[in-house]
Amino acid sequence: MKVQHRAARAKVGEAEAVLNQARTRMANTQIRAPFDGRIDRIQLKEGSLLEEGSLLTTIADINNMNVYFDISEQEYLGIASDSSFNRNNFKKEVQLILANGFLYPTKGIAEIVESGFEASTGSISLRARFQNPQGLLKHGATGRIGVPVQTGDLLLVHQKSVFEIQDKAYVYTLKGDTVKMTPFQSGQRVGHYYVVENGLPADSKVVYEGAKTLRDGMVIQPKMVKN
Repeated sequence: MKVQHRAARAKVGEAEAVLNQARTRMANTQIRAPFDGRIDRIQLKEGSLLEEGSLLTTIADINNMNVYFDISEQEYLGIASDSSFNRNNFKKEVQLILANGFLYPTKGIAEIVESGFEASTGSISLRARFQNPQGLLKHGATGRIGVPVQTGDLLLVHQKSVFEIQDKAYVYTLKGDTVKMTPFQSGQRVGHYYVVENGLPADSKVVYEGAKTLRDGMVIQPKMVKN
């Protein structure tokens, strides 16, 4: 009887070992995510044989998105001249312009993520963090960042009014009903406008449209427009 009892206990132990091995295998078949997020496609089919460390899929937390962008040294110095600039804790409110030209409704907060300028490009990287409650922003998407800066009063002229001759910028100004071809020194472009650095007084009347059809000294019938 003792021999039979020991044999029965051995069979029970063997069965428990098989059960434990099955539980271990079952535990390894469960996929658990370390955080909440959106899962990508699973390329493998049910029953596929995997090796240890095989990649099944990826998961991404897109509730908040980081947008990385570079600015030039000149742009950086423009930001640094802002009265709100703090070199030790730089944070700047920015806007995201999507690839289709529409403005993302939520503003983001940008901060510098590098300690120096890239030698080959002369730029420095910033990271802007945007809330993404609707999941509109996706990894790998593109767009443009708008960084507001204090520039003081600027004189702007619309690109429709400007034409170039031998790399010099001109507009037609009005004196009475007569147009005059007037050169001016243009600065950087802001949207559809040129910054006027020199050559055009603030009270100048500039022809808005049709500059290509005019000649210096022509008499026209102007119609005032607001732009």
